[in-house]
Amino acid sequence: MSLSGQLTSLVVAVPWFRNAVKSISFTNAAEKQWGVKVGWYTASSFDTTQVFIESFKLSPNLYKPMVLLNLPKVRLLPENTSGEEVTFDKNTREMKRDEKLLKVENGKFVVMPEAN
Repeated sequence: MSLSGQLTSLVVAVPWFRNAVKSISFTNAAEKQWGVKVGWYTASSFDTTQVFIESFKLSPNLYKPMVLLNLPKVRLLPENTSGEEVTFDKNTREMKRDEKLLKVENGKFVVMPEAN
């Protein structure tokens, strides 16, 4: 049995997936602009940059504590990110984002339907 056959039905959780419906626009635009395939690290870097830009806009005085204090106020809509809305927990200042569940089917990763 091939490796892809052995992996059939394997499910993994990932922070971002290039072929997810909400990610396709970013994936296509980024690959056209940079001429290479993009992955979760590119998407994460892009989103982080957008978050810092928005945080900088909220404060006339830029210094690390203020930038971090602004994080709960930042809300980025999907069209300004790699595909998902970006918000932060008001208490922990951690990014609130759902992982994508991927399943191996016919040797390829496919996005599993989101649970309600």
